[in-house]
Amino acid sequence: MSRQRVAGGDQKLHGKMCGKYLVFIFLFYTFLFGDQITTAVPFWKYADEFIALTALPLWVLNLLKRRKTALKYAGVYIYIFGFLCCCLAGTCIYSYQPFFEAALPDLLLCAKFWLCLYFGMRVFRNFDIAEYAGKLYLQIKIITWSFFILSVLNMTAGIFHYYDYRFGIGSNSLFYAHPTVLVGCCSLLAVMLIAIRPFVRGSLFYMVLLMITLCTSLRSKAVADVIIFAAICFLSSGKRNRLSVKHMLLLIPPVVLAGWWQIEFYFIELEGDSARSMLLLKSFQIANDHFPFGAGSGTYGSFFSSVYYSPLYYEYGLNTVYGLSEDFYDFMFDSFWPMILGQAGYPGLLLYAAAILQLFKEIGLLKSSRPHFYSSALGVMGFLLIESCAASAFVHPSALPFAIWLGMLLGSADFKPVEKYSRRYSSDGERPDTPGYNGALPSNHVIGPTNVKERDCMLHALGEE
Repeated sequence: MSRQRVAGGDQKLHGKMCGKYLVFIFLFYTFLFGDQITTAVPFWKYADEFIALTALPLWVLNLLKRRKTALKYAGVYIYIFGFLCCCLAGTCIYSYQPFFEAALPDLLLCAKFWLCLYFGMRVFRNFDIAEYAGKLYLQIKIITWSFFILSVLNMTAGIFHYYDYRFGIGSNSLFYAHPTVLVGCCSLLAVMLIAIRPFVRGSLFYMVLLMITLCTSLRSKAVADVIIFAAICFLSSGKRNRLSVKHMLLLIPPVVLAGWWQIEFYFIELEGDSARSMLLLKSFQIANDHFPFGAGSGTYGSFFSSVYYSPLYYEYGLNTVYGLSEDFYDFMFDSFWPMILGQAGYPGLLLYAAAILQLFKEIGLLKSSRPHFYSSALGVMGFLLIESCAASAFVHPSALPFAIWLGMLLGSADFKPVEKYSRRYSSDGERPDTPGYNGALPSNHVIGPTNVKERDCMLHALGEE
């Protein structure tokens, strides 16, 4: 009877894990090919809002069932809540934009990344990435080969349009509207590879293919991403993971050097004629004039400040800058921190920075128990921080799959019994010493608990009573 109950528990655990995997794969392809799906199904453009808003009822349900778990990452969300309050305070004080049409949707836009982060932590909590590493690896290999082959064909035969030309060469964006989207997709595959690297063979080869594809975009931030991923792969290899936040800080000079020609062009050569330099310069002026809480949500440097053209652009003379006019505002989203400063003021900027620092602190807890997940999480944060220097970063749709993946990595640390009952993880993050190991589990491997008490412990951790 006891053995039957254990077998039933194993099947239930396997069913839950399989369900989580299928949900992730659905979201994975949805984000990779979201633009193409939206073209065929227009209402699909609201999918990311639906996913983000799903986090709210999930948090309420979790709070009612397990208060300690629901409040585990409260530090991060307290800072974000404070940031949103600063935006809301500025909105109520100045009322530059219509509340329901621009201000409220912009608040959701600013919170979307953090909601998707919680969605990933909650929905994929305790998901055994090691068990499904082989299947994830197969999906990554298929997409990586597709991107690489199409990129080679595009660069040699021009089968897709070039977004622009740099150094006399067309920048590769494949079938995406902008090279930044291709950079985001390749970077997502790269951080996933870093996480499953100890459980599969040959991942370094596919990492190189992704790095080459990244460089074909001819974006300086793509080169910076390559530097980050190469350093992470080097420092996290071997029996001991040497990677730390200090190493990431040491990468700042080479990253800046990689993008210096862009920095020099936008901030020195063009000076006041550059949208990026003007957005940064005027953000301090707006924060000073609207001290302390900024001008409010939907007023500066955001998507809704362009759709409902903000009066601030006329007031501060930005409507005459190329790319920031009411008729042509394509360069309005080429920055992130000016938006934060202009809309939420100095307190909002400090609170948002504090949330990111707190997130780094939570990621640091993975280093001892899940070193390869720790490396992947640092790769996510490195990518997002690089994006924040030249794009809308945390509020851009391409950041949402990174939020879900990061949430999955953080949620994996909640399941303590996995370490006890599974040999898939090792303290040094290395691949188990199994001949011919390719991500699959050996036939004699113990996946689940061996008695009813252990099975009940695991089910309780998964949310089953």
